[in-house]
Amino acid sequence: INLAAVSNDPIGNLFESATRAINLKATVDLARLCHEQGVSKFILASSCSIYGDLGVKPKVESDKTSPLTAYALSKIQSENDIRNSLSQSNMDITFLRFATACGVSDRLRLDLVLNDFVASAIKYKRIKILSNGSPYRPLIDVKDMAKSIIWAISKKHSSSEGPLSINIGSNQSNYKIIELAK
Repeated sequence: INLAAVSNDPIGNLFESATRAINLKATVDLARLCHEQGVSKFILASSCSIYGDLGVKPKVESDKTSPLTAYALSKIQSENDIRNSLSQSNMDITFLRFATACGVSDRLRLDLVLNDFVASAIKYKRIKILSNGSPYRPLIDVKDMAKSIIWAISKKHSSSEGPLSINIGSNQSNYKIIELAK
């Protein structure tokens, strides 16, 4: 289960080569090493950010991708490289395209819109929206992310079907920025 990544968009964009080295090259190398060592399953924590800004309709796995950041680009390129190089292997490969994580944590990430809004409200007594508020942010509780990883470990999927890409989130937790601010 590969959870390692530079997952902060501002840092990823500032340090694109490091983001690419960690999120793409190391991920693909790890998948290949797992295959060479006979590992039966490879699960990659991917991201719904690979879809970019392609309208308001909820995305399905077969939709076009349009990554807008170095992080999102590294995630879809990892999926594609692994799919292209290992699709004929007998390893069960799953790409979990997670919504944006939220939930209790010992380490607060202020680069996430919801956390940024809460921090601004507490510190400045106001929330500053950096867009017109219409973009959507899909959220997922970390507990549900963990459940999806457990599902991916235990699922029965034939490697002959090729890698499985699956969006992990729900329409009920897909909010417009303006809704989160309110």
